[in-house]
Amino acid sequence: MIEAGGQAPAGSCPPACPVARSHAAHLATVRLAAMRPHVRTISRERKNDMLDLQEWQGHTWEDLGEYQRMEADLIDDLTQQLAAHDVELVQTLPNDWRLSAIAQSPAHDRYVFIAINDVRDDPFWAENVTLRRMSSVRDWKGDQNHHCAWGDVGMKAAELLTPAYDDEIL
Repeated sequence: MIEAGGQAPAGSCPPACPVARSHAAHLATVRLAAMRPHVRTISRERKNDMLDLQEWQGHTWEDLGEYQRMEADLIDDLTQQLAAHDVELVQTLPNDWRLSAIAQSPAHDRYVFIAINDVRDDPFWAENVTLRRMSSVRDWKGDQNHHCAWGDVGMKAAELLTPAYDDEIL
């Protein structure tokens, strides 16, 4: 609960605050969220049922908590994009400032690794998403890298996970 003026009452956070390493840093994040409520909601706006990333591309990042809010939106959107192509999100991998995930095609028992670049260093990260086919969830060598825009990730993952892809590369 945030008090008037954007202040969180003392003792309002759990002892091990999941957002930041210190309670002071967490309170700063809470105050920032109170002053900029559009940060959480603007990324959920959709155009043609796609996540609107205009707010986040080229964004100047103030703290990791701000990125984590955007990452939650990206994971939701990725899950929806993959489901539209009968692909499941199996795992998200912990990274600061970049999203990595593994998706699976249950019909073909194949996997694909999906990653975005560090959002602090690459203002065009949403236009250059990396995908790589994997033989298992532990295959970090995998196939060659493929790239697409964020809005095409579900379709590209499904393409890489089909047996027809094997025929194309032989």
